[in-house]
Amino acid sequence: MKDQTSRQDHKAGPRNLRRVAKLILFLPLIWLIACASQQVTAGSSSSVVPSGFDSVSSVNTLTNPPFDPPDVGGLLGANTLVADPFSGAKVVRVTDYHTLGTDPVQPSYQIDPGGSAEVNFMDKSDSYFYTSDLGSCLEPFTWNSQTMQATRMYISDYPSTNGMRICTASTGGEFSYTVPGRMYDMEFGASNNHNPEIFYYDFTQPSPPVRSAVFDFGSSPECAPPGVIFEGQTQWGDPPTVSANDQTFGTSISTVTGQNNAEYVVAYNRTRGCVWWDTATGQVGGQWGSSGAVTGVTETFKVHNARLSRDGQWIRVDRESCINGFGAGGSCLYTVYFWQIGTANITASTVQNSGHLALGYSHAVNDSTYPTEQSVELAPMSTPGSAAELWTTGPSEYTPWDTHFSWQNANYADTNVILSSSFTTGLEIPTQAWNNEIDGFSANGSGVVYRFGRNYITANPSATFAASQGIGSVSADGKFFGFASDWNCQLGSTSGGETGTTSPYDCRADVFILQIK
Repeated sequence: MKDQTSRQDHKAGPRNLRRVAKLILFLPLIWLIACASQQVTAGSSSSVVPSGFDSVSSVNTLTNPPFDPPDVGGLLGANTLVADPFSGAKVVRVTDYHTLGTDPVQPSYQIDPGGSAEVNFMDKSDSYFYTSDLGSCLEPFTWNSQTMQATRMYISDYPSTNGMRICTASTGGEFSYTVPGRMYDMEFGASNNHNPEIFYYDFTQPSPPVRSAVFDFGSSPECAPPGVIFEGQTQWGDPPTVSANDQTFGTSISTVTGQNNAEYVVAYNRTRGCVWWDTATGQVGGQWGSSGAVTGVTETFKVHNARLSRDGQWIRVDRESCINGFGAGGSCLYTVYFWQIGTANITASTVQNSGHLALGYSHAVNDSTYPTEQSVELAPMSTPGSAAELWTTGPSEYTPWDTHFSWQNANYADTNVILSSSFTTGLEIPTQAWNNEIDGFSANGSGVVYRFGRNYITANPSATFAASQGIGSVSADGKFFGFASDWNCQLGSTSGGETGTTSPYDCRADVFILQIK
């Protein structure tokens, strides 16, 4: 774990796990992507590539051009639009030191308050998005997808903060995949009397929207295990993730302070109601579906985070501490579990799925560290042990190499390109491919990687969690990728100086949006 902003870091388990069994490959997927393109052959792979971008496969020693971030201004510079000299892609800076006004409360910005790459940060129509400041508040923006310009919302109504700032949200936001301008959040703190309740905001309104209730998990005793009370007792919860049809929500809830103490994984369906899995007792129940002991695994544990699949059928649960497992002394063998909601069915894998993950409709992608440090695999949630290696050709000179995946653009067949932002701790100026980049991994087994641009991070561990690792998210239509970066320390200092320094580290971080297609 990093600092307090890392509560949504989706790294599950040690990074040096190695496979002990032969991987079972499933049938190659057909990749469909609609965009302006050119045909490129790289190594033995042939694929459709977004125009102007570099595609490589089976290349271990690709040398990078000079690492010179384009000028986007210093302390100020919001809406500065430039071309990434690395890829030619358009990228715009959307925040700066005065995003909250001339007397800002927070010096740096990121996409999600907890540094998650698995949030739908932009709405269905590409007209609205949000950023977060270091106070864990959300700033909604309007977005012109043609000019790539961003504007704070409801400025005249909130002059002291230069626009609307949502600080009652206890978690990050999640835009609907179905309803334009609708953003969900879950509020469980003192502002909501410690009741875990999902709300939404409608940003299509000309006046500042008030929160509208969706569901309160404390409203029915059947939404929690027997004897457990959510109402007035909730101390922590995951951001709600919503299914593609806007009908099912998933989250985790804790009645103990702190992220990694959660025991209750819960889901709500608008028609059926809520169901729960108590990971500390291995029991499931709720208003519909199965009740009783889980099947598939009997390990018990505390939860790090939980995310809903796009089809609304599965919740991925990342383990934190082990209560009782199959290993020596009761240690847990698994790091990631998949619950088929409404059933007692739990799947898990002892060796796969040990890195940062992202979910599509029925598959999970992760950086597995096998057979090399830079490897990517894809597995069905129903059988996570049968993983297909998507990419294993990265060089191993720089370690630890890591990446956060974002797959909000997944289609029903889970064949759309998978976005990621990579980082190598302390590597300020990378000299090889794959380091500190925004890349796309094909899901068809071809091994093709799309190098969309650089994230221009110093990868300094003293930076904010999201900025030190360049964490970002892709829009649901796959057209834009928003990410945090300290831009090689060219955005001024956290104290408001025109220049920052890397030693001692005081570099500001802002949010940037890269055009993918």
